[in-house]
Amino acid sequence: MTPRTGANDRFTTWSEGAGSAAAALAARDPGTAHAAARDAILAITMGEAGARASLLSGLALLEMRRPSEASAEIAAALASLPVTLLPTARARLGEALSTCGHPAEAAEAYAGAASIADPAGSALRLQDGLFAQQSPSAGQKGDGYGC
Repeated sequence: MTPRTGANDRFTTWSEGAGSAAAALAARDPGTAHAAARDAILAITMGEAGARASLLSGLALLEMRRPSEASAEIAAALASLPVTLLPTARARLGEALSTCGHPAEAAEAYAGAASIADPAGSALRLQDGLFAQQSPSAGQKGDGYGC
């Protein structure tokens, strides 16, 4: 049986690119991280691997103070990321959106991050918020949870 060299080469290229991007981000070298992430994206564009590479590219762009491009990369990655990365990815998306002047979208991204990170607590805050909106004396009882 002949090995599938093309698939192996793409995975190797992705793996090297993603690993190098993560290491460069940790070393505070976003330019190198972005180039390595782009190499990984070119190797594997779809699925979880492609999403992870896009997330790394977005994080590098955010560190390079290019929030508009960063938000596009991070948003594109969200649908295929594993659930364990979603709270952080959505929070960084919120940061990018806030930095480029989209506060409503940033708030939505932050709320999404919070609800994924703590679904039970998020539901309680939502329920408390709905009660406060309906209660005539809600303004007299303080600011609610988290304040």
